[in-house]
Formats: sequence, C-alpha cells, structure tokens
Amino acid sequence: MPTRPVHVLNQPYKGSRRFEMKAPDAEGIIAVHARTEQEARDHLLNAFFELVFRGAHRTFQNPACPFCSGRTQRKGRNSAGTRVWTCQNPECRRCFVLNRVWRGGINHPSQSKKPEFVRLFLAGVSVADAADRLHLNHSTAGNWADQVAANNPDALANLNCPCGKPIRHRGSCAHRMAKHLRGKALQEAQQKKRTAAA
Repeated sequence: MPTRPVHVLNQPYKGSRRFEMKAPDAEGIIAVHARTEQEARDHLLNAFFELVFRGAHRTFQNPACPFCSGRTQRKGRNSAGTRVWTCQNPECRRCFVLNRVWRGGINHPSQSKKPEFVRLFLAGVSVADAADRLHLNHSTAGNWADQVAANNPDALANLNCPCGKPIRHRGSCAHRMAKHLRGKALQEAQQKKRTAAA
C-alpha cells in the first residue's frame, strides 16, 4: 500500500501536539503543530491565506530590520502563529515580530505587577510586605527591589525599614521574613525588649 506524502507546516513549539490534516480528495497529509485542533485549523488557514494573497510565484519584499534597517529573513513563527523575522546584518542578527499578538498570560504589560511593586516599595513598604500583598515570590521581589534601588538611589535615602534601620539593611529582620515566621520572630523580639527593660 503506497504511503501518502506528508508536509510539515510549522515547527513544534512548547505545549504543541502534532495534528495531521487531510482533505477528502487530496493525496497528501499536512502535519500541523498546535495546542488544540482549532489552533491547528487557524495555522492552516493562515498559511493558505498567505499563499493565496502573497502568492507562491510572486516576489515578496521582506520588511527592513527596525533596529538597523538591514535585510531580513524569515525565521518561522512564534507560539501565537505570528511570523518571526531575523536580521541578516552580521552586527545586528536580532529577531523581531511585526504585529505582536498577546494571548494573555503574565507577560502582558497590563498584567505586570512590577509597577505596583515599585509604587509600594518607594512608599516605604518592606519588600516582604509588598511581595505578600501582590502574591509575588520573595526572590522576585528582592530582585525588583535591587533594580529600583539602583535606579532611584536618592528616593531610598530617607526610607527606613519598620524595625528602624535603613531600608534593605543587612542582617536578619523580622519584617523581611516569610509570613509564617514573622509572627514568631516579632513575639521573640518584643519579649527581649521587655526583659531588657525589666
């Protein structure tokens, strides 16, 4: 039995599966990598429209590189199915997308928690408290705080930690601990103050 010829439409990407599409009257099979069957149909439809409107026989002018205005070449598609271009200039070699499509997720600028974190941090809220309020990982919050401190040294000069030391001071501090440890550490600190005063 003769096997059908298979054409692979796109490269596999994170979270994609291989869908095999065939037409009732055609000989071959088109393999499409996508997350869902509907997404595979969308990829196939996009490829069809690109073929019809740009034409396989027509010459298509690649866009100029937005960074150096050099010549570009296709580099495939990203996970959203948008065409990715790469610059052929050996000094640039950057990749870019002309019409970026956001599919949601935490990478969308409107969903970023960083602006709110910066506002809280510059208002004098400790890194641990800001991380807890925004449901951030404490190491992420620490990295962001280091960036804010590097970019705004004058703004942080007058800020103090709730314990009274300068903000981002070295050494242990009950106000920088995780929530479940903070209560116990604050109780121990208060008890030490009482015994010292007595």
